[in-house]
Amino acid sequence: MSSTTASTLAVAPALNRKRRGSTKVFHQARAAAFSGQEAASLLARRPYDLRHAAVSTWLNAGVPAPQVADWAGHSVDVLLRVYAKCISGQQHEAKRRIEEATWPRDDK
Repeated sequence: MSSTTASTLAVAPALNRKRRGSTKVFHQARAAAFSGQEAASLLARRPYDLRHAAVSTWLNAGVPAPQVADWAGHSVDVLLRVYAKCISGQQHEAKRRIEEATWPRDDK
């Protein structure tokens, strides 16, 4: 085993303890903030769920994908690969914009 691999394996338990500690704090905060019924639900069950909800909300609000990718720390390619299934209800607005961009304007 290389020294790098040995070092990584030696650090891994410490990282796992740190993650468990932050997860414990998250769950304590969740229990304090939510009603009993909300806490029993799947709402924000894991910290990642909050991140996923935020990114999905930004995309569905019409924030441009490059901006959302920057905020989320993704490339646009990764963002769209992961979150494309979450984008919904934007067809009407997209068609309106295309129509507006392609129809002759009266002000010429």
